[in-house]
Formats: sequence, structure tokens, C-alpha cells
Amino acid sequence: MITDPNDIDRAFEGVQVVYANSWGSKSFDGKAENDIAERAHYRARWIVDEPKMKQTNKAIFMHCLPVRRNVIVTDDVIDSSSSVVIDEAENRLHIQKAILAGLVGAQT
Repeated sequence: MITDPNDIDRAFEGVQVVYANSWGSKSFDGKAENDIAERAHYRARWIVDEPKMKQTNKAIFMHCLPVRRNVIVTDDVIDSSSSVVIDEAENRLHIQKAILAGLVGAQT
């Protein structure tokens, strides 16, 4: 069990799912180049990479997409067989279609 939720070194230990999302403050939103440059010194510590994934219990990698490759997650991880991001995106598409169909059906 993780005793410190801010301890990135222990956060991956034994987990079965890694769900990454943006970890920058709202002040970075919409400023991709500044965002990347200003956070570069944090990236090595926070990016989801192979060494971190090797600490897991053969975890799957998830992200809601779109993702900035090599900023949030390395190519090696997102393109690996443990990545389920494409399946996740496809499932989201079907859910969104079902919601729209329900909204249209509710109006008729």
C-alpha cells in the first residue's frame, strides 16, 4: 500500500493498472511549448516509462487520449502490448454514441 501518494518512486510498485493523465497546473493549459520547456526538469521523474512499468504487476497502461508522447508517456510504453489506449478510446466512442442516441430518443 502506498503511504505517500506523492511518492512517484513507490506509486508503481505492484499495481495492475497505470492510468496517466496530465499532471501540470491549469496555468500550462494551451501553452504546449512553454509547458514542455518549463516542466522539462520534472519529466524524467514523472513520465510513465519502461523502468516504472517494470515495477508494476504486469500492469496495463491507460490514458484517455489525446496524449503528448514523450511528455506524459514514452513511445515505448504507449506502443507496447500493455497499452490499452486504443481500446479505451474505441469504448469511449461507443459510449458517446449511446448517450447521443439516448438524448435523441428522449426528445421524441
